[in-house]
Amino acid sequence: MFRFDSPPSLRLPRGELIAWQQPHSVRLSVRSGLLWVTRENDLDDHILRPGDILMLPRSRLACIGAEDESSLCFEVVPPRRRVTVQWLRLRLTGLRTARRQGTATVPG
Repeated sequence: MFRFDSPPSLRLPRGELIAWQQPHSVRLSVRSGLLWVTRENDLDDHILRPGDILMLPRSRLACIGAEDESSLCFEVVPPRRRVTVQWLRLRLTGLRTARRQGTATVPG
């Protein structure tokens, strides 16, 4: 299994199979050739041609096979900002306070 700190561009000869798993989500894009991709927890296999893009979720195993000599590129997908429970509690507390005070706006 390959593990990289920075997602690379790769060339795979026909018949080559690699296992891919990274701590970050990446977009796999095909520059040339034909790829077969199967992802952990995905019931479908994917056949990718030049110009096709497929998301590889973080920390999930993916197997990538070259049906023809292929060139592929990986691009890190920045993590989405998550709304925390604490932030929601603060917003709800501010809303309740504003209602009790009779104001129409909520700070924040």
